[in-house]
Amino acid sequence: MLESNSELVKVEKSSHYGRYLLIIGILVISFSLSFTLRALPLEYGFELTEFDPFFNYRATQFMVENGLPAYLEWHDDLTWHPYGRDISATSQVMLHTSAATLYQIFGLGSSLYDFTIMFPVVVSSLTAIVIFVLVRTIGGTTAGLFASLFLL
Repeated sequence: MLESNSELVKVEKSSHYGRYLLIIGILVISFSLSFTLRALPLEYGFELTEFDPFFNYRATQFMVENGLPAYLEWHDDLTWHPYGRDISATSQVMLHTSAATLYQIFGLGSSLYDFTIMFPVVVSSLTAIVIFVLVRTIGGTTAGLFASLFLL
């Protein structure tokens, strides 16, 4: 008579599922809280506020319409009256470049204005995940989780 050996067909559940679920849960909470806090100004309207966000929108719009080479040569006469401003030397070139590039990839028919309103909210929320990964490699999972929560 053959005995069935249950050990051969036994599927053992990993004891790490709970830990992974906890890590994912904390990261979701960190992303969600970060997104919610950064989206709070939207309760006053879906508008850019202050000068800097509007200038960043205008610079990104220039780059989308004219390309990177024209942007790097752009001397803006509408700012810093009466002399104007050399944009590539005095502004956040990578912010405008990344916003323009991501708009062309993920814009999906939305206006550039709407995209530049949501861009900092989404990117800063994703930073919580990046900080977790970075700190986790340096100081471990617990340190990474705390770092992503402290980023809020």
